[in-house]
This record gives sequence, C-alpha cells and structure tokens, in this order.
Amino acid sequence: MSAEITNNDNTQQQINALMDGFAQGLSLSEIAGINPELIEGMYAFGHNLYSSHNYTDAETVFRTLCLYKHNEYRFWLGLAATLQGSEQYDKAAEAYGMAGYQSQLNNPEPFWFAAQCFLKTGKKEEAIGSLQAMALMGEGKAEYSEVHEKAKNLLALLQAN
Repeated sequence: MSAEITNNDNTQQQINALMDGFAQGLSLSEIAGINPELIEGMYAFGHNLYSSHNYTDAETVFRTLCLYKHNEYRFWLGLAATLQGSEQYDKAAEAYGMAGYQSQLNNPEPFWFAAQCFLKTGKKEEAIGSLQAMALMGEGKAEYSEVHEKAKNLLALLQAN
C-alpha cells in the first residue's frame, strides 16, 4: 500500500510541475528540459519527410512538435501543410487556424491556405470568412501584398457566385 501512495505522490508532483510550467507560459519541451537542438533536428526531419511527400511520417513528426512546443508557428504550419498534402482538408484548415493564432494573427498566409482547404471540401462560406478575416492581417506590409491581392480577387469571385 505504501508503494501506491508514493507513486500517487510522485504523479501528483509531476502534474503540479506541469501545471505550474503551463501557468508560466512554458511549452512541454521547456518543462521537460528537452534540448532545443533536438527540437530543431525533429523539425528538419519533418520538413524533409514533407518535401519527399511522405505525409504520414511527416504528420507524426509535426504532431509531436506541436505537442512539445504548442506555441511555435512553423510547427503548426508544417502540420497543416502535411495534412493538406494528404488531402485531410478539414484537419488542415484547423491546423492553419492554429498557425495563424500562433502568429498572433499578424500573418495572413495561414488563412489563405485554410480558405483553399475549405474550398476543397465545398465550404464556400468558411472560405469567404477566412478570406475576409485575413484582410486586416499584416496590412500594409509589403511581404503580404501578393497574398492580399490573391485573397481580394478570390473573395470577389466567390461573392459574385
């Protein structure tokens, strides 16, 4: 019986440490003390898998990265692109939304890609909403002028039909 109490105490201490870390805004990788170089290596590996169209394994790597470091834009973007590549458009649109959120809604590109995923599944209204939302993101920044122009044109086309 005392071994069970000790295990429960250790488990509760671990849970408390996790909760304290999350309350401080830390990621799981930071709480667990995972070497940032390992995380970067995993990202490079996931990117290589994606580039070689091995979407199944790339999805596993990017899901793991999103778990370990939930607040990293590029990990969510990698997961979203992988899901889109494997034609899991609903899941991809959700992951693009998380990428957009992690960019602090400053980068319109994830919402452009989400709109494309919505259109692939016939969700015209969701695509319109995504395109409308991105209009104010990154407004006035030259690096987003092309994606803003594409979104404006697609939005006009969708609203006309």
